[in-house]
Amino acid sequence: WNHAMLIPATAVISTMLIGIEEIGTQLEEPFTVLPMQAFCNKIYNWCMEIVSWAPGDNGRVMKEVRPEHKYFTDGVDPY
Repeated sequence: WNHAMLIPATAVISTMLIGIEEIGTQLEEPFTVLPMQAFCNKIYNWCMEIVSWAPGDNGRVMKEVRPEHKYFTDGVDPY
């Protein structure tokens, strides 16, 4: 009966080691808990807006496009 505490001690030590491993995994890959896909989608939309020369929704109210800049939004030469 000297080894009666062997099973509970093994369970406690195993739990601690699994916790240490989980902490190590979180330190190696901290971005698995962040919503990175949403960040990437927003950046992609901004890049596509820049490349397309078309006005888009960047969270601000759109100003009226000046006549000299209509070519970049419509593709029609104003002159």
